[in-house]
Amino acid sequence: ELLALLAALRRAATLGSRPAAVEFAEGLLRRGLAAPLLQRLQSTSPASARAATALAEALQQLAAAPADAELESSCSTWEARLLQSLGYLASAGRLGGRHCWRVRVVHCEPCCGRGILLASEGCEHRTALAVVDVLVEREADGQAEAEAVGQVRELHSGPWRGLDSMPDCSWDLSLAPGSALSSWQETTAAGVALLLAAVARDAADSCPGEPAVLILGLGAGALPSFLGRYAQWLRVDVFEPSSAAVRVAQRHFGCLAQKDGQGPSPTRRACHVLAEVPALSKGQYAAILALGPLMQGALSCGAPAAPRSLAELLGPAGAVVIDSRVAASSPVFAAGLTSLWGRDGVTELAELAFPDDTAEQVGGPRLLVAGPDLPELSTREWHRRLIAPTGMFWSGSMDLAEAQATEVLHAAGALTASEVKDIHALAERAAHTGAAREIRSAPASDTWEVTFLQTDNFFEREAPELAAKIASLARTAGDRAGWTKDVHDLHIRVCEYHRQASPCPCLPDVHHFDADSVVTIDIMLSAPGRDFDGGEFRTLEGGGLLRPHMFSEGDALIFASHKFHSVAPVTRGSRRVLVVEFWQGPPR
Repeated sequence: ELLALLAALRRAATLGSRPAAVEFAEGLLRRGLAAPLLQRLQSTSPASARAATALAEALQQLAAAPADAELESSCSTWEARLLQSLGYLASAGRLGGRHCWRVRVVHCEPCCGRGILLASEGCEHRTALAVVDVLVEREADGQAEAEAVGQVRELHSGPWRGLDSMPDCSWDLSLAPGSALSSWQETTAAGVALLLAAVARDAADSCPGEPAVLILGLGAGALPSFLGRYAQWLRVDVFEPSSAAVRVAQRHFGCLAQKDGQGPSPTRRACHVLAEVPALSKGQYAAILALGPLMQGALSCGAPAAPRSLAELLGPAGAVVIDSRVAASSPVFAAGLTSLWGRDGVTELAELAFPDDTAEQVGGPRLLVAGPDLPELSTREWHRRLIAPTGMFWSGSMDLAEAQATEVLHAAGALTASEVKDIHALAERAAHTGAAREIRSAPASDTWEVTFLQTDNFFEREAPELAAKIASLARTAGDRAGWTKDVHDLHIRVCEYHRQASPCPCLPDVHHFDADSVVTIDIMLSAPGRDFDGGEFRTLEGGGLLRPHMFSEGDALIFASHKFHSVAPVTRGSRRVLVVEFWQGPPR
């Protein structure tokens, strides 16, 4: 078949013009040729590999040359870009000191057609599947060959489009199946589902039996595998009528998916795969998760899609978590959610990924959470419902929303000139005695250098009186401001000596906060205006206002660690500051 396609391609090039041959080649790619071609090129069968190599080389000869003036216009479609990149995709890279394919095709499953090509008409090819392992490479930095930093396994539906193809799901092969989630949508959906399930578990009159969630569409199985690993008290049902999808998730992504009636494994609880949603499921789910890529296949096979149908499956305090792109594609669906539960019963969650993002402007992924009685979405509620019952350690940090309403305290003259000098000397000594150091300015600048003085308890061991004085400031401020009830349990989590020299970008993210800490103290170790310009400490206040907080050498700013804060770029000189964070955990 490969040789027949090669002959047809050569005839098109011989009998017609080059554009005609390119059009023929792009038609083959539209019919899903790329993935099976690479799979056979990588085959252990010499005959298959030779035939695939010959066809790949013929296709590459039709690609525009890098110096072609019309290269950009000729690559306006995904087929043209795939034709252009085919040589790169079929080449080898290096991972862990060994050569391996940049893209290794693990599995191909056509939805129609005969042989390696999908049907030319009569099918939308939505259920064709491809599993590929992709090398994650960093830039070569002038080296002849870059070393890959990892490998990701991706699941694609439809004809594989090469670099243009967005995976439905991906799995970092360095991690155990279900140990982590890679997308914001899945991570947020899992967090909301666990909170809803915990609410159902804690309510005496809630869903009968054990708490359960329903996922529409299996995908690669990352979401049910994650829930099965970390919440074995939770039953996870997955509506997935496609046996091919279940087989791919089990065989190639380590998903533990079983039919009804089979029990949990020692390390992970298996999800229950449902080919249809039985009537007995009505009223028993704490959450229904309907994410974009996972849901599309399930919808095409009869998943309950109308808001009222989903609502009938929910328990008294359950909720639907749905990718808002799915809702946006159907205004009737979105209106149905509002008519069921009112505007207060539908909450939109958006990922704030960039410093200038706002809830109104963000263009990233969004989720809708809709239900009759939505729980409070707060870190405190997650702790109370999910962490505290396990006895796991909790840092005592304040809820993010609550922290934004707190004030920054200014302690003038917190340290004497002699104590400031002592800290400079400590940092210099620590840098030469094995303390951890980090360069935070990239790519090759050392304008922002951090020395971690908590390394091996260096700060508290070498300067106990100074450490005690700073701790007293934190405990007094935390007590008076009401940031924590257990001020005597506050201990140093991190102690960082920052040197920020022009042109240092400093900390531009206005949504930055000190995760896991309770109280943070920033002590100025340089003189603004004399030693440096710029570098203003700022907090994000209501309405998006950035409020500057000026402090002089020896002064301290004390604030709730979860309050959003940032630092403006240093435009001249060198800014030095000591940042000490406290938590309700052991000294680090």
